[in-house]
Amino acid sequence: MLNKMKLTVVSCMFLLGTTSLIASDFMLSPDSLSSVTFNANMSVQLKEGNFKSSDELFLKGDIDGWGAGYKMTDSDGDSVYTVQVSGLETGKEYNHKFFYTPSGWESDPNRKFVASNGLIVSRYFNDDSIYINRQDVTVNIEFTADLRTILGSGYGYFDVATDSLLVNGLDWDNMGRDVKGNRRLTEDPFNPGFFKTTLSVTGKSMDSTKWKFKAFPDNKFSNGGWELGQDRWINYPILNSNLQLATIIPNIFPLSSNLTKDATYEFYLYLPEKAQNSIDKSLIPRDEVTLIGIKGSAQKLGAWLGSWVPNDTAGGTMVAMKEIVPNIWKAKVVFPAGTPMGTFEYKFGAEYPGASTIPGVTGGFMDNEGGFGANHFSAVVQGNLQILKLVWADFIGMEKFPDSLLSVERITGDLPLEFTLEQNYPNPFNPSTKIQFSLPTEGFVNLTVYNALGEVVAKLIENELTAGTYNVDFDATQHAGGVYFYSLLYNGTVSTKKMVLIK
Repeated sequence: MLNKMKLTVVSCMFLLGTTSLIASDFMLSPDSLSSVTFNANMSVQLKEGNFKSSDELFLKGDIDGWGAGYKMTDSDGDSVYTVQVSGLETGKEYNHKFFYTPSGWESDPNRKFVASNGLIVSRYFNDDSIYINRQDVTVNIEFTADLRTILGSGYGYFDVATDSLLVNGLDWDNMGRDVKGNRRLTEDPFNPGFFKTTLSVTGKSMDSTKWKFKAFPDNKFSNGGWELGQDRWINYPILNSNLQLATIIPNIFPLSSNLTKDATYEFYLYLPEKAQNSIDKSLIPRDEVTLIGIKGSAQKLGAWLGSWVPNDTAGGTMVAMKEIVPNIWKAKVVFPAGTPMGTFEYKFGAEYPGASTIPGVTGGFMDNEGGFGANHFSAVVQGNLQILKLVWADFIGMEKFPDSLLSVERITGDLPLEFTLEQNYPNPFNPSTKIQFSLPTEGFVNLTVYNALGEVVAKLIENELTAGTYNVDFDATQHAGGVYFYSLLYNGTVSTKKMVLIK
């Protein structure tokens, strides 16, 4: 059944380097091009309820630069979805995966094939050909929350006299049912500060369900009382059983006193080369992004209202950012006096051509940095200017922000015709000076400062820059007076000039 030919014919474009060319542009003979048929057996996914007949299935891969992909169809209703891709380079190895809306990616790694004319690639989705008829199981779950760090009396604390903590979920998205027990946790009389409850839920064996803590009343806690961060998960066992969860310190933060004066925050976002759209994992075309917006739990960030569309910026439910240098976006937000101090969460969204038509988009297409609950955290505090530097989709702070790029200022105007490195100004200088250079095309730029001994004293730029004219600030406050050299490497070409620091 897998090898039958149910064909939907599409054209394929090759991606070589940064240039997209159709097969005729390579002047390949017809014998050098192949047509390959892909069959995806979705029968197991349908039986397990992961995939529905109303969902759409796509073939994605480097055959189209991991773009929108090719829609697969099941014309005869036998659960095998098919598409034929033509124009592939014979003998070339390609990567691919199947993907179904809204977020059904196959697991890693990518699947590979070598193109040959008439090749048929047939397999089960996720290579899962075995259907397991999972039975209903009921699990009794004991929840324990450690609230000792926020326990207290009055505003700014979790007050047992007025506040409550609940377990919400377990039956979201039909992942569980028949939830029984008291969702409200009560303090353990033998362990002050520890709160407990036991709930039972029924689901499919070896499946899972999600949940979160929720504090009440809403207006006493950040994020409306909802626990910050991603959902928590519980795996159903094979048989009915009891489950005692490890003690959890909930990501719940009481609001403290209000700001007595305005607090200014500057948000910087770096969009790395491999930035992905979280909806379908496709690469975001950085040079085509027209808007980056911020939305979050704080009132000044929209309080999670709006629809995750560009018009939210006009309605005050999203803050628009400005691209200050290539791939770095900035927004200034002022939290007014009277704003409750405390933790808030937020995330970014990107608009670019094609973002609203990506397979899997069901509404707000700009909600594409991370899935539900995948957010950044910060806190409203009283004090001086707060600067937040973040990298797209890095919710745990593992990626390094390219601080060197913030010293680069792009000058508006006509694109330069040639590569030039200007003499710094002023020169001599003390303690800072500007270095200007022009790039006729996009390329990797390395701008480095050396002392008279040839030792590196500063790396000002190490990054891809688009065509244009740029100014870079060099602050020599920490360096001794004398002769220095600055060298610019661009697409294999080096230019070096001398400058003098007077102290």
